[in-house]
Amino acid sequence: MSESAIGTPAPAGDAPSSLSAAIAQLFGSGRALVADAADLVAAEAHVALQMMTALVITAVCGAVLGVLAAAGALAAIAMGMIERGFSGAAAAGAVALICALGAGWFVLRLRSLARRALFARSRQQLRGDR
Repeated sequence: MSESAIGTPAPAGDAPSSLSAAIAQLFGSGRALVADAADLVAAEAHVALQMMTALVITAVCGAVLGVLAAAGALAAIAMGMIERGFSGAAAAGAVALICALGAGWFVLRLRSLARRALFARSRQQLRGDR
């Protein structure tokens, strides 16, 4: 019976009979470790995909409800203008003006976002700038 490094007897089944058996056991353990890591990565990727799907669905539903709310607000503005004596054409023109101003604001916002230098620190480090 052999003893392990800490002084307790090693189980008989754990002691390899030869160097080739020890190498085979090492490679078997390595394959099991790689398989376990691959299973873990696959499970994490599946959870991430489910989370991304839920986020996209939630964002689309929120956007649709936001557009409907904006349309309702614009309809209420138009109806309020008509009740106060404005013509239908004037109310439609006011709604169109509000929409055009909102679109212009989004265009300006998009331009400011597009001018941002994305990943500036990463590019500086890749170029070697300090």
